[in-house]
Amino acid sequence: MKNLLFFLLFSISSIAQPQLAGKKIYFFGDSITRGVLVSPTENYAELVAKGLGLQKVNNAISGTCMMYQTPACRVDCRHMEYKIDNNEVPTFNPETDALIFIAYLTNDVGINLPNYTIENFSKAIDKVIQGLYDKGWSKNNIKFNVRYYIENAGLAKYPSQLYGQFTPATIDRYNAFADVLKQKLDEQGIQYFDHYDSLSKVDYPYSHLPDKVHPDAYFHSLIAKNIIENIKIASIIKVIKGIFH
Repeated sequence: MKNLLFFLLFSISSIAQPQLAGKKIYFFGDSITRGVLVSPTENYAELVAKGLGLQKVNNAISGTCMMYQTPACRVDCRHMEYKIDNNEVPTFNPETDALIFIAYLTNDVGINLPNYTIENFSKAIDKVIQGLYDKGWSKNNIKFNVRYYIENAGLAKYPSQLYGQFTPATIDRYNAFADVLKQKLDEQGIQYFDHYDSLSKVDYPYSHLPDKVHPDAYFHSLIAKNIIENIKIASIIKVIKGIFH
């Protein structure tokens, strides 16, 4: 019985969410979370919301980062750190809200300008997490995406007239930034999803990045599947615990 309870507590899927049905799930991220190159019905945010029976609110903006730095802001300056500073994150309402997803890494890494450092990225993570807490979000309903699948060829696309001329980033930089993010989240006990390993096991994974950066519909479906099958939701834990008392 204890083993069964443990499995239910930590392997919650979309089949038992009576207290969450219809509530909002917020997504903050970059063009991957926005769903560039796929239809609105195929991006992972839409698939996750449907799979969990939640109402999607997708606030992702292409070209944005976790950290707010200049002068690299060429697309949209509303990076996540900026959103925290400028009160653009919703205050948690237990009557209407369920989860909030934060998904930034690729642009922070790819824009390899002097002030886009791992130290500044680390400071931005701290600010974002504290800002979410200040808005009433608890570690149980905050979720992060970390890595997707990308290669050096994708990261090498960033130096351009759009972002400026600089040394292309590498997978080593990508992984180093990801390690800092995961360390911070582990310290806070916040759940995150690292999709790199599962996506890299697909045959010819690079073929699912049409422009070398953005996932295709198949990869979006795998990202959503990983989240839905492994997400931990506190209110469901309470329901399940009650069943066994």
